[in-house]
Amino acid sequence: LEVKSVSLSRKKNHAEFPDAVTQRGKKHLENLILANQQGYESYLFFLIQIENCKSFSIASDIDPVYFKVFQEALKKNVNVLCYDCKFYNKGIEINNKIKMFLND
Repeated sequence: LEVKSVSLSRKKNHAEFPDAVTQRGKKHLENLILANQQGYESYLFFLIQIENCKSFSIASDIDPVYFKVFQEALKKNVNVLCYDCKFYNKGIEINNKIKMFLND
């Protein structure tokens, strides 16, 4: 399981990952693919740190290499989850499952 904290929003109610080129994120994806190929169930979990988010996508214009490896991970059956958060005075809770849009 790899958890990615998502804080980028360039359009209203829409979140994106990554917010910068991420060699480390690419390596994590490659390791999830490898683990899956070795028989493990692999998950990539995007946790959106933005309230009232309605959709999510990979910021392919920011890091096209990460986007390419992400597409490969999907083809290799890495499971992807995406949820937003609800913020309270006393903490944060996982809130709603968010629809993911896959760029071409």
